Amino acid sequence: MGKKFKVLVSVFLLCLLSQGVWALVFTAKDNAFTIDLPSTWSKVETPDYLFLKNTSGATMRFVSIENCFDRQCLESIVEKEIKDLTKRNFKVIKDEYSGEFIRETGFSTGDPLFSFDFTKQNLLFTAGYFLSGGKAYNVGVRGIPYTEASYLLSFISPAPKEEVEEMQDASLTNQDAPLQDVQESDLLNSEKTGNILEEKPKIQAQKQENLKSSNVSKKLLSSIVLILGLYLMLWFGSFAYKTFFPSKLSQENTNPNSPYPLQGRRLYGSPDLFLRLHDNLGNHFIGTCTRWGGLFVISGLGIVLFFTSIRLVLAVLAARLTHPSLIINTCYSLSYLFTACGFIVFIAGAVLNYVFPYKFLFYDSEGQLLYKCLQKGWHLFYEQYFVVGKEGEVLYKITRKNFSFLRNWSIFDADKEIANIKEDSVVKSLFRRILGHLFGFLRTNYTIKAQRDSSGKIKSISSPATQFSSVLDKPQALPEDIMLVFNGVLFMRDRDKSFPWIN
Repeated sequence: MGKKFKVLVSVFLLCLLSQGVWALVFTAKDNAFTIDLPSTWSKVETPDYLFLKNTSGATMRFVSIENCFDRQCLESIVEKEIKDLTKRNFKVIKDEYSGEFIRETGFSTGDPLFSFDFTKQNLLFTAGYFLSGGKAYNVGVRGIPYTEASYLLSFISPAPKEEVEEMQDASLTNQDAPLQDVQESDLLNSEKTGNILEEKPKIQAQKQENLKSSNVSKKLLSSIVLILGLYLMLWFGSFAYKTFFPSKLSQENTNPNSPYPLQGRRLYGSPDLFLRLHDNLGNHFIGTCTRWGGLFVISGLGIVLFFTSIRLVLAVLAARLTHPSLIINTCYSLSYLFTACGFIVFIAGAVLNYVFPYKFLFYDSEGQLLYKCLQKGWHLFYEQYFVVGKEGEVLYKITRKNFSFLRNWSIFDADKEIANIKEDSVVKSLFRRILGHLFGFLRTNYTIKAQRDSSGKIKSISSPATQFSSVLDKPQALPEDIMLVFNGVLFMRDRDKSFPWIN
């Protein structure tokens, strides 16, 4: 069963590699072996032992080796060939799995096959040495990726030794090539054949085009890595500065009988979001909101950005290395997998945010629920929230404009709009979308335009953690309770991100 399974896998891979249904069998001149190749290969009539070419310009040349009849002789030839190639400035490639230069496999007849890969000036070569019927042969493959060349060599089928011995007396003498010909002409000078002279300019033209596209890709990747590096330097610089020089809430002269300014600070310790709020009269409150959807969105986006950055770095390394290592190739492939996982987590968070609308709860210092703020309905161009009291009565309505470059909120009572709150800086809004809030440097501030010609500000403190202060020149223009709830909703709904974000 195992042998049948191997045969089925080999047939499947051959069909996949050839990109077609048909395959051809090529036979050596003395019938010492055959090789099965895809239909894109054809035989070239030359004085050589066996010469094959592909429609892409790749070649495969077989040469018989004189006076070599056993494994020990074949091993010495392979070692000598590797030394000669190294002296001529060819780079011999290590096998990624075994760590050796020479790969050894065997045929069903028990004959060995030795092969190795080498390169020079972006041209790819694979050399194979094998025994068939007690005689040694060399095959040189040019212009094919190493994994594919090694795969093609596995389709060489030596003839049984008994059949070869019957034909050797009549055919071997005139078809042997000297050993020095094997070393000098089997791989590097195959263009001596007239047909290959026609293919060589085509290969060189393709090589020049590939070099140009490779240079463009390298420049693009280098630019992306440079921009990413500059951003990380700015990000860590902001972190270091704010760690040693944090900002604090300013102490303003206020009316001791006024509830303003209202102040708030973000608390940590739970997947849910918590804000601690208090007014100028000493009353303290807690605002909370679930944020599982937001956590999935942020986590998924972070995974995507991280592994995309890793992939860019690995792509630059792979572009600079002629033959990337197995570790680089494996990490590059894994980065695609984890990036896809990040997208799935991001989409799951977006779906949660859509299915479960925002729900904000506000408690007094004794833990009693004071207000609920519930998102109602779904609209493309705006969001709307209703503030509900203890008894379930609707007190106010809050709306937020979507697709607005500057964040824009409005507050309504039962009759009319009583306040408009808008982000105050176009420059901060632009750079915050590109860079994130940079540990408070680009946090959002707001201006308040309320009824009775009153005005005020909501100022974010320039610090890594969310802190804010809200003031109003005419406290009677807006009740304390609605501004308390609004401040909580504002800083739990429109949270400034520490990374680039559209909001």
